[in-house]
Amino acid sequence: MKGFIHFDIIVRAPGIDRQEFKFAIEPYTTLRDFVTSIEFLNVTKSNPNRLVFFVNGESAKDDLLLVPGDMVTFDVPNEKAIIRAQEVIQKLKRLVGLRLIRHGGKHDVWETQDGKKVIFPRHAGDLRTGTLKNIIRQSGLNMTIDEFVQSD
Repeated sequence: MKGFIHFDIIVRAPGIDRQEFKFAIEPYTTLRDFVTSIEFLNVTKSNPNRLVFFVNGESAKDDLLLVPGDMVTFDVPNEKAIIRAQEVIQKLKRLVGLRLIRHGGKHDVWETQDGKKVIFPRHAGDLRTGTLKNIIRQSGLNMTIDEFVQSD
């Protein structure tokens, strides 16, 4: 008796480093079946109902059939960071010499000592994790959100 035919797909997790994982799945597997599998859940540690999925860069629906070589990415919409915008600015002032360049209506433009532009939204609340990741990346720091929050 022959075994099942499997093919590989790659999953790219959210984050600055965008970790990649390779999975072997059976033909005609739907996106929903894949993202509710134990293997996927062990990697993401997130509720798949709260995630937004993309296949090969395009928004994907649950009934999409995955094919060999597909790249699945996902994001957690509206997830709040654990640090306020003002705290991020204070940390970046210490870490990269951040200084205000331009006050805007919806965004402020800041600059590091190295001349890198950093864009901040103008609201007093918590930053979304995606926004915080972009701010860390724009500032030239090579650290995760957790590392940034715990830094002094």
